[in-house]
Amino acid sequence: RMEPLPDALEAFAKAVLTPAGKIVTFFVFGGVFVLGIIGLNELYVNWKLEWFFPSDSYVTEFFDSNEQYFASGTRYSIHTGDTDVYDNRDKFQALDDQVHNSRFNQEGSVSFFWR
Repeated sequence: RMEPLPDALEAFAKAVLTPAGKIVTFFVFGGVFVLGIIGLNELYVNWKLEWFFPSDSYVTEFFDSNEQYFASGTRYSIHTGDTDVYDNRDKFQALDDQVHNSRFNQEGSVSFFWR
């Protein structure tokens, strides 16, 4: 009877079960374990904690409120060029009202010379 795979597996099992084979097996798998730990430390995972909570959870509600009310936005400026402020004061007042009442600006974050 000449079957290569069963014969090879039997020889491998006998070699692994010897004292020297046990030591070699321990160090090989120990090395793989250590390399796995090192690789795990180098791994970058882009994930958000919110992904693990149901959409109707109070934790998700907290994350949504936190992002809505405490997220920092992008700064911007409005330049009017060489506009005559006195002649266009109604337009400046309308611009001031629009900027201050915009839902995209946080309350108290607008600095406008008109007020």
